[in-house]
Amino acid sequence: MTVLRTWFLAATATATLAATPDVGPSPAPHSELCTEPEPVPGATLSPSRDLYCVFLTARPGMDGSGVVELGLPQSPFGVAVDAMGRHLYDASLTLEGLPPASELGPYRHYVAWLTTPVFDPVINLGAVDNGTQDLGRIDLQKFLVLITAEERLDGQDWEGRLVLRGSSPSARMSPPDMQEFLLGATGVDEAMPMGHGAHGGGDGWPRPPMSSGLTMLPALM
Repeated sequence: MTVLRTWFLAATATATLAATPDVGPSPAPHSELCTEPEPVPGATLSPSRDLYCVFLTARPGMDGSGVVELGLPQSPFGVAVDAMGRHLYDASLTLEGLPPASELGPYRHYVAWLTTPVFDPVINLGAVDNGTQDLGRIDLQKFLVLITAEERLDGQDWEGRLVLRGSSPSARMSPPDMQEFLLGATGVDEAMPMGHGAHGGGDGWPRPPMSSGLTMLPALM
């Protein structure tokens, strides 16, 4: 009787699993979502890439570029969220033009990091390189993606040289803060010069000069 009951329960569980649709996450292949689309004659609208693509910016003097594609996990509800209501993304990273990490200093690898605008927590996403690779599941509301050159792969925080950086679309509604001023301190080639008071050449109210050591980001000009 015990053997028959065990067989019946096992058969029932197997049939239930076989009949359950697969709604879990699956690795999504790299798509052309973040590629500049060809112009369509007569079309006035095109798909919005900036909601699903995080374009990474290289630090001044650094070659290379990157983009993080925010894929949507499979879900029976149309949008995937966790128990706290945060959106879920299956992210893939494409890097181009990065030199060998050893050319930047005493480094051996490029490592991707995931963090928040306040840099807590910091999540090591593992080694990355030129080409396309999966970054796994992202479940942060607002986040930053950083690429650094590192000596080792198992660090709990970055120790090497920052190479690329980018912020999630959800972070765009934030007002200018210390992070943007710190980026300005690194210097931007196309930034507004220091003495830009009344730079328009008009007789209107002149703008106050920038603080010493800072440059204004192009997005704030």
